[in-house]
Amino acid sequence: MELLTLFGLEKDAWQLPSSLPYGKRRALEIARALALEPSLLLLDEPAAGMTKDEFVEILRIMDILKEQKITTLLVEHTMEFIRKAVDWVYVLNFGEVIAQGPFEEIEKNRAVITAYLGDEE
Repeated sequence: MELLTLFGLEKDAWQLPSSLPYGKRRALEIARALALEPSLLLLDEPAAGMTKDEFVEILRIMDILKEQKITTLLVEHTMEFIRKAVDWVYVLNFGEVIAQGPFEEIEKNRAVITAYLGDEE
């Protein structure tokens, strides 16, 4: 119940997960994973397919994870989400790290821009 309350799901505690809106189901999945007290939380595109309100709620949950000092490995393609949710970024291209650092450096990195947007030529 503590995790449900932390994530704002206490009122939905007795609902079937399938009856919850998509964003709440995603929050519940994260809460369920945290109930096992992992040393590392792996999240694969947690913001995929969300409405703007759900997106904001998942960002709030990411802030909670930071506050609770829960180490999280996040795979994500949404730059707005990455910018707001993470402290450090690793960029992979065909399985190799081509850049790492804070988002502000990564978004200006020539190798990253070339790999994901192509050359200007």
